[in-house]
Amino acid sequence: MEYPHLNDKTREIMALDKDAKLKWIREDHYVFHAKVVKTLQQLEWIYNQRDVKGFLNFPSDLEGITIIGDSGTGKTTIIQIFIKKHPGQHLPDHERVI
Repeated sequence: MEYPHLNDKTREIMALDKDAKLKWIREDHYVFHAKVVKTLQQLEWIYNQRDVKGFLNFPSDLEGITIIGDSGTGKTTIIQIFIKKHPGQHLPDHERVI
């Protein structure tokens, strides 16, 4: 079966055997809609404001970002994606991982 209505990636998945499809289905997947992409871009911008010691180069009144949304909209997943991309680092002259 060809599935002309599906995108290339989905057609690749449909071409897999039954066990491979089931394995794919059981993996974590996330839909990156526009607000998720924008939030991740904003987090990246904040992350890139760090100086060489890891401190943020911000005015003192800017301490972070608040992510607000209904339950089940992906707030925790956004943070998990960001942390996976930027795991914390231990700085010997600090008491905590940043």
